[in-house]
Amino acid sequence: SRRRHTRSSLVSWARRCVQETGINAEYMGICQMAEIIKDIKAAFQEHPYIVSCAAVGALTLVCDLGVFLRKTWKYFLQPRANIAEKYMSPNAWAVITCSCKGLGFEYGLELAEAGFNICFIGQEEKIDENHLKSINQRNSKAQIAYHRMDFSATFKESNYDSLKLALGDKEIAILVNIEEDRYASALEESSFDAVMKSINTNMNSITYVTRIVLPSLLRRKQRGAIITVSTSMVHKPIPYCSLYLGAKAYSKALMSCLELELAGKNVDTLCVFAGPIGDNGKGWEMTPSVAAKSHLGFLGKQTTTYGGFKHYFYAHSPWCPSYNRQIGEEMRKMSSNKKQRLITICLLYTSP
Repeated sequence: SRRRHTRSSLVSWARRCVQETGINAEYMGICQMAEIIKDIKAAFQEHPYIVSCAAVGALTLVCDLGVFLRKTWKYFLQPRANIAEKYMSPNAWAVITCSCKGLGFEYGLELAEAGFNICFIGQEEKIDENHLKSINQRNSKAQIAYHRMDFSATFKESNYDSLKLALGDKEIAILVNIEEDRYASALEESSFDAVMKSINTNMNSITYVTRIVLPSLLRRKQRGAIITVSTSMVHKPIPYCSLYLGAKAYSKALMSCLELELAGKNVDTLCVFAGPIGDNGKGWEMTPSVAAKSHLGFLGKQTTTYGGFKHYFYAHSPWCPSYNRQIGEEMRKMSSNKKQRLITICLLYTSP
């Protein structure tokens, strides 16, 4: 290892090396580099604050460039996951905690096309016949099951006994947690029943359904997966949604802990911070079909995702907080009408 040289001795040492070896000094660039270092040192001594600010600015630009390149790779260039190759086995099931409509229905279409049997768990009486036909068109061999369950009911272990029986003989490969209760109201005006309904639907159901399914995932020879759809608003809160967003923040924490618990095991986790999802796909919205396909493309590749660059930019855009404040002001103006308040917030911000 070479002895550490001072700036002045480094120049003379470089010139001596050039003379002894006969190598062109311009090609080596050692002298020029040493002179540059010397000039920077002199500039720092003369204008220390300017040089320090320039260094901080350059470092910030390098970091921002790194973030930009990483997100560009993640959302545009990274190959999407082949879920059939990674998770599929004969008679494998995908369980979706959502009625067969909207985002849950699109998840069912994508997973059925990949070859999985589908089990929906929701509060509707039955699956719409048109939706069944659409799934069968994607995969005529796929088995479709539906288990009706009221997640908003008082949380008791006995309420989940029928679900345990329904899932007991199935080889579950993928669990998708989507079911939610989008309740919007000032916390001090929320009734006990409304609070418990939101907690039971958004927190207790996700936790216990995952608890029921997880042993089946761990027993598989092939990999299994858990997907939980949260919302990007956990990073940018919105007024009058303390119950809803508090529960979504819980689901984020739950998946972060499961990611560490299941590290090295045969189960992948994915927490989706979804932005606005609507049928039109205008503005910041993604259509349910595009969102479902995008979410599944990150499975096994990432542990967290916004589902697409549009929703990533939406969550981190500088005007997003002002947009939320605008919603808050409009909500406060109609605080005397709870029903209108709930309708307004669902129209202004459509979560999955």
